[in-house]
Amino acid sequence: MKAVVSMAMKDLRLLLMDKGGLFFIFFFPLMYAIFFGYISAAMSGGGGGDGPVASIRVAIVDEDGTEASQEFVALLEDAEELNIERFDSRDAAKAVVQEGKRAAMIVVPAGFGERGQSFFIGDPPTVQVAADPSRTAEKGMLQGILMKYGAQRMQSSFTDTKAMRDNAAQAMQTLNDDADTPPMVRLALQGFLGSLSQLADQLDEANVTEEDIQNSDAGAGFEPLKVESIPLLESNDGDGPEMSPFAISFPQGIIWGIMGAAAGFGISLVTERTHGTMIRLRLAPVTQGQILGGKALACFVTTIAVAVTLLVIGRLAFGVTPQSPLLLAVAIVCVAACFVGVMMLLSVIGRTEASASGIGWAALVVMAMVGGGMIPLMFIEKIPFLAMLSSVSPVKWSILAIEGAVWRGFTPGQMLLPCVVLLGVGAGAFALGATIFCRTERA
Repeated sequence: MKAVVSMAMKDLRLLLMDKGGLFFIFFFPLMYAIFFGYISAAMSGGGGGDGPVASIRVAIVDEDGTEASQEFVALLEDAEELNIERFDSRDAAKAVVQEGKRAAMIVVPAGFGERGQSFFIGDPPTVQVAADPSRTAEKGMLQGILMKYGAQRMQSSFTDTKAMRDNAAQAMQTLNDDADTPPMVRLALQGFLGSLSQLADQLDEANVTEEDIQNSDAGAGFEPLKVESIPLLESNDGDGPEMSPFAISFPQGIIWGIMGAAAGFGISLVTERTHGTMIRLRLAPVTQGQILGGKALACFVTTIAVAVTLLVIGRLAFGVTPQSPLLLAVAIVCVAACFVGVMMLLSVIGRTEASASGIGWAALVVMAMVGGGMIPLMFIEKIPFLAMLSSVSPVKWSILAIEGAVWRGFTPGQMLLPCVVLLGVGAGAFALGATIFCRTERA
């Protein structure tokens, strides 16, 4: 028994000496638990982290410009469920949604105020929504929120007795001008609209407040607002081929393939060091720079091959057609260069294959978690400190660059930022990893 205890103590001491293994066993599971706890809180609508859960970030354009449309926009700006940013044109609002900076665009079209003069005759006031195709869950929530505040706006109108009388008069005029209304329907509506003036007098006499109206069923049975979905992307509006639903998922798949290649080459460099291959290479007539350059080139070629293979399969089997093949090629090269740098850095974080593999994959999985490779960014962005981590994750910028060329319809100017970030991360990571590697080898 004493021998068994001694052997166990020996293994425990070895474990404590292996900082990489210790991290992977104890601290990484804790990170997982905390991360998914925050995500669960975000998905359930609860608070978490540094404050309340963030609202849905949307762009809004008021093309009507009437008092009614301005009041509706102000109502949405005060809504706790929404984070509104105003834009002067559809193109400007559409651009920030295309770039992934906003979940959707709301357009209050011309005629909103005119239609809103009557909730009972004619079509209801209409708003248009163009959502990021990768954020369909938020689109559904946004439609529900708009209907909620449309109903609230309708209920509020019952406390404005002057507006009620004006609306009734406008509806009566519309009814009288409509020769297609059946006589019996016309008679019934005339009686109903005529009674609204009497209702306004009664509300004035009873001193009914807005809170009283909101707590009642006023307006029940009428459609307060019509939410119309409009396409965000040119390929979905009839001017081009229909976008394949697999175009949303293939960028993430490509990134996972590239990360696998980077992890594999990083571990192979550690294997060459531990098995003595690096010593034999150093005795050969090659420099350390040439050794690292060869490893980097092999990793770069492999990541390109992975991306191209997946894109060809996506095109032939699933109809994934990039909007800009040229920009897609640029994006793939930048992503590959970034993860070559990441590979170099991963190769120096562990002294054994086991620790390098564990910590390397742990780092890549964390990048994927906060960068949108595992959890939709709509939930990441609801937690402030995770949103900050997401902005420094190369996975986020990699996915954005590939999506920009495949289905987001990026212009060269829009592609510039993610590509610059990727090249910067790749160069910095490679320089740091190569420096540590060379110092370790000299030691």
